[in-house]
Amino acid sequence: LAWSREASLMVLLESSRGNRVQGINEIVLINDLNQQGLSVLAIAQQVGYDRKTVTKYIERSLEARYDGLRAA
Repeated sequence: LAWSREASLMVLLESSRGNRVQGINEIVLINDLNQQGLSVLAIAQQVGYDRKTVTKYIERSLEARYDGLRAA
């Protein structure tokens, strides 16, 4: 899929309220691990976040990719 990683990450950062992921590196890591096929639980354990938080960031990333494809 052709998508802008930067646009996807900005949507994630802007839509995060309250429990923010500390820095763009963690978001990139979460999405890279997801694309490698790791489970949400495995990603959560590796990055030290709750699995629900990891799921939230993955879903928002997928939404941003879809929105980017629709706009193109």
